[in-house]
Amino acid sequence: ERRRREEETGRLGRRYLRLLLVRHGESAANTRPELIGGRDVQSPLTQKGEAQAKMLGERLRRECLEADRVITSHAVRAKMTAILACKAIGFPVDRIEEEPRVVEFSQGALERQVRTEVYRSDGPVKQGIVRERMFFRPPGLSPDGERGESQHDVERRIASFVERQLLPHPADVAAAGVAAASTEARRWQTTVLIFTHGVAIKTFLRGVLGAQMGFAQHVQVDNTSITELLYEPKPGDFGGWNLVRLNDAAHTVSVNETPHFVNAGEASPIGVAL
Repeated sequence: ERRRREEETGRLGRRYLRLLLVRHGESAANTRPELIGGRDVQSPLTQKGEAQAKMLGERLRRECLEADRVITSHAVRAKMTAILACKAIGFPVDRIEEEPRVVEFSQGALERQVRTEVYRSDGPVKQGIVRERMFFRPPGLSPDGERGESQHDVERRIASFVERQLLPHPADVAAAGVAAASTEARRWQTTVLIFTHGVAIKTFLRGVLGAQMGFAQHVQVDNTSITELLYEPKPGDFGGWNLVRLNDAAHTVSVNETPHFVNAGEASPIGVAL
């Protein structure tokens, strides 16, 4: 409730923002589901992942996407996905921005461990997750030397980046005295494409939508899927963040099984978790 009030009071100084969150293509780590994943920034795309990234780019080209900014995490799989997609839409590769704050969460010492052994129902990790839920921090350091993060840590890390770097009202608009919620201000709407990761997307969504703590466990985010949000700095209940589409991976249908696509305008299981 406190964060909701803070968001509402801060709208006056914010811009219209179209935000597209894209999960990376299939990575080498994704082909080992028996092992616990995590940040693992060196894991590259598989051949299938590269094909997914190219299909994503063609999809965005057909949608006539004109991105003002393209941002990627520093993980190899995200950067490779961004490069392949941007080539298809004609966005200059040298303008892709690398941002470590949108990287996947760290599972600490649990990364690359056998999943069934770590998540035993009577084990300390499973009991910690049940007890602390989204605030549980995996112990120790990952193979990359990163400390474990909770889902809440990741949510706040990404939200802080978006709030501080993407939402502030442009200085030239503010200097001109244009009201943030006015029709004229829409001309300064920014479209930002972020290449990021599954848990990162789920936790950010949980925060901006005010969903329940278990939200991330009940949302599907497939490789190269598009999750789109629109931020409108209007007063009242219709302002703030609006979910436009979730897990839209229709472009991968020729290399994947039937994708899980939820349009925010349709009835969906997401309503149960909110």
